[in-house]
Amino acid sequence: TTPRTCSAPPPLSVYFFSGPSCGATIAHLRTMELHLLYSHIATISSPSSSAESLKLTSSELPAQEEVWQCLTYNARSPKIKMVDVSTRRPKMYHRVLTVTLDIRNEIGHRLFDAHSSLFGIAVVPNQGYAWIARHPSLHALNIFWVFDRRASETASHIRQYNLIFDLDDTLIFNPPLPNPETTPALYYVNQAPPHTICDDPADTPVKRPHVQEFLALVCEHFRYVKVCTLSLRDRAKQIVDLLDPQHKTLLKDQGPDCQVLVAREDMAAGYSQSARLKIMRGMPPKGFKKSFAVMKLTTSDARATTVVLDDSPGFWPVSAKDNIVPILTAANTDTLKTPAYLNGIPGDSGVIGKQMVMAVVNLAVKAEGCANLVQPLDLISMDRKKPLKPSKPGAMPSPGTKVNR
Repeated sequence: TTPRTCSAPPPLSVYFFSGPSCGATIAHLRTMELHLLYSHIATISSPSSSAESLKLTSSELPAQEEVWQCLTYNARSPKIKMVDVSTRRPKMYHRVLTVTLDIRNEIGHRLFDAHSSLFGIAVVPNQGYAWIARHPSLHALNIFWVFDRRASETASHIRQYNLIFDLDDTLIFNPPLPNPETTPALYYVNQAPPHTICDDPADTPVKRPHVQEFLALVCEHFRYVKVCTLSLRDRAKQIVDLLDPQHKTLLKDQGPDCQVLVAREDMAAGYSQSARLKIMRGMPPKGFKKSFAVMKLTTSDARATTVVLDDSPGFWPVSAKDNIVPILTAANTDTLKTPAYLNGIPGDSGVIGKQMVMAVVNLAVKAEGCANLVQPLDLISMDRKKPLKPSKPGAMPSPGTKVNR
């Protein structure tokens, strides 16, 4: 297919960089990692290193190399990050780059399945956009490149995704744990003795294994990060402050115009006085649910762009089922022993991190009216012979007890 050209591309020379911070020019980078948000999903090779397998002619290589240099412009590490997914190719593009593909994990297989027509969108700030899709016949990728000096991850056609965390049994656990004999040693949220929260001797929560490393890996890739919990505000605030003392993950968006923490008091505020009293006493009215409305997200369509990590999906309305990634509680001790379930390893992020990426993909596909294009979000198991099952929602605790939601 002959690429369309809507305007002359910028001079090639601006796409090289050099200097002591780089160590080498981009032209020396022949393979790159392809990431969707924080997950490494494939490895791709530059046109020159795969010209023979792709049957590229010497006349085709210069234009292919030009786009490769654009994609890797000012790369601090050898990776290309996709920030969004679409079912539609760009209406106008300048070049088409073809590169060989080595798929790394299940996310890559779903995105670049032979029957998939999904496009991953990568942004090179102030340079342009790349729509990345599987080649129709080869085991390769086609990259449709658009030159644009205004290119930005905040552009109107790039969706801004939000991330909401539950607190108890999601990021932290409340002793005593269900299976102490098989549970590994865990760290207190408050590491200063006597490890209490709000000076309550009965409240000494512990961190889910690897939770702070996981937050450091994933939070920076979402526009807004918030916490929605049925804990009381003072308790929840102290726990969140202890989990993110430098305000780089859970509290990265905290400010006068952005309320990061939504606690029980906030959810009760929208009810009548009698219902509000019941909620504060731990006796919510029938049909009480968490909601996106109380989160006060400023993106235009919060439901289409928000991923929720919660151990109790039943506390959210049924209409939010595509948004929720269920996480297992401490009762599933296998999830606490291995970093394969949740971790902060760059490029990996564990089972939960991969589920969150797939939730983003499915939300994007659904928003564009192609709900059946990809497989529905299911639990990616550590052991295919023993699928993991989400926990069931419990009852809201009354004041004075340890809050487990």
